[in-house]
Amino acid sequence: MWLPLAISFLFFVLGAWRFAGVNHPGITAPDRTDIIFNGVNCFLLALLGVVCTLWPKIQSLFARDKKKDDSGVAVVVVDSPEGNAEVEEKSIPSLEVELSKNVTEEEERESSELVQVPAVAEKPAAKRNVVYLTNLKTFLTFVVVVHHVACALIGIDVGLITFASNPEKPKSKEDFRSFAIFGEFFIDSNQSYFMAAFYLISAYFCPKSLDRKGFRVFVLDKLVRLGGGVLLWSLVIGPFLGMWTDAYRGTTIYFEYGQGPCWFVLWLLNFSIIYAALAQFIPQVKFSMPHPLLLMLLGLGLGGVYYGMSLVVGDYSFIGSMAIWNFGVALYIPFFTAGIVGGRNDWLQSVEGMKTWVVWVLRVTVVCIWGLALFFISYSHIQLPFGLDGNALLLYYPCIGIGVYAVTMT
Repeated sequence: MWLPLAISFLFFVLGAWRFAGVNHPGITAPDRTDIIFNGVNCFLLALLGVVCTLWPKIQSLFARDKKKDDSGVAVVVVDSPEGNAEVEEKSIPSLEVELSKNVTEEEERESSELVQVPAVAEKPAAKRNVVYLTNLKTFLTFVVVVHHVACALIGIDVGLITFASNPEKPKSKEDFRSFAIFGEFFIDSNQSYFMAAFYLISAYFCPKSLDRKGFRVFVLDKLVRLGGGVLLWSLVIGPFLGMWTDAYRGTTIYFEYGQGPCWFVLWLLNFSIIYAALAQFIPQVKFSMPHPLLLMLLGLGLGGVYYGMSLVVGDYSFIGSMAIWNFGVALYIPFFTAGIVGGRNDWLQSVEGMKTWVVWVLRVTVVCIWGLALFFISYSHIQLPFGLDGNALLLYYPCIGIGVYAVTMT
């Protein structure tokens, strides 16, 4: 019991720390909104953790009060052999004792007449070990690490850039980043699917886990396993890592909050708890997995959602520690939902039984999208034939292809 309570207390501490910076001088409106959103999120997680941890004690208090209310006096009418009814007043506890005694005697009498048959223990159903999902998560973890290394090498955030310059004009502005094209292609081809795939796989096992554990244990398990990682980064690793980098650069040292890589874990925790709460009221949805080609068409709709979010979200794309709400609304939420429905209806059976021609259509589609992405990135800074602007096309490409690519690649 102490560990969930400790996690809940630390979430309260994190929320208070976030709210402490809401009136910091020079803070922008998007940053203030992010602080408030994140602080409220932490307080709600803390409150939920405390209630779920102490719920058995709270329930026992209500049961005790109810038992006291029920200890009244009951009127019992007993028919005598002469046909006269006798009226007795007995307390409910004594009446319950008599009734249970009579029921016990009746059960013993019936059991003595039955022939004892030895019970045959049923073998528990073998747990299915989906090895390829484990391999897929290992591969995605590797891709995430390499993805952020590539971000550093092409100059995103950090600024470590590899150059190839024109030897005839060594000091001109014609320096070209030798790793830029491949690096941007690698980053864009990963960004458009890998986190959505993580949410899909994580959500797939939630329905059976919730059925097995129940709401209270499910929430406490997620709070400890996922919330513990969020707190470890937010309160310890992240701030001290920031202090170390400040000292290394020779700038003012600050102990401050940073969303860091655990934004994914925080929102996986949020999505899991929201699902567990909704599952108590929403009926289970039963249907087989749609055809992959139909899902590709649905991916076009997700691309439209991404484009719409790009027009609306503006500077608020990182609110609540979400890494870009464009992806959050267009990919992460739909893919987590698909994982829940797929887990409930065992969609992996349909994936494993997919026809060969369908698999090759998906593969060719992925390769074609890779080719388009590489083409747009390569010519994003020059004038294309027919007056086309490569930079403009690069901006519209994700809005068109991101949903189809995410569905197909996953």
